[in-house]
Amino acid sequence: MEDIHEKKPSFSIPLQYVGVKGVKMPVAFVKFGGKPHYTLPVFDAYINLPSTMKGIHASRHYEVIAETISHFAMKAGKLEDICESMAIRLLEKHTYASQSYVRAKGEIVFESKVEGSGLISFEPCILIGRAWAFRKGGSIESRKAVGASVKGMTA
Repeated sequence: MEDIHEKKPSFSIPLQYVGVKGVKMPVAFVKFGGKPHYTLPVFDAYINLPSTMKGIHASRHYEVIAETISHFAMKAGKLEDICESMAIRLLEKHTYASQSYVRAKGEIVFESKVEGSGLISFEPCILIGRAWAFRKGGSIESRKAVGASVKGMTA
């Protein structure tokens, strides 16, 4: 099979986000609220594609996700730290790219006490980790963010 990734494209158009979406990988534990929680996040991982290339080496994205998850296996890490590690590793593997973006979204369940009754309630929460990496001169810089989405009501 012919490798066309690095061939010159018919049209020279740079693309900002090229990658893989919806990769499920088990993360044993993520830290949230100071406690470890089990989750099965879905990862999206992207790099930019220079106008001089026809495509990316997508298998490298999956390798980065799998390697990073292996590194964090059985450790309680923050989802945003896992994403940051992946974003940096993507630029190390894809030397032609100048930026990367990784997003992870997974559900956790945490305990909370019901005010007044002392009963324990289990509440679902969607945890979102994001990270960006940029090639600056000879080094790689990164940023990360975390978010959470909960459903509920207050009285």
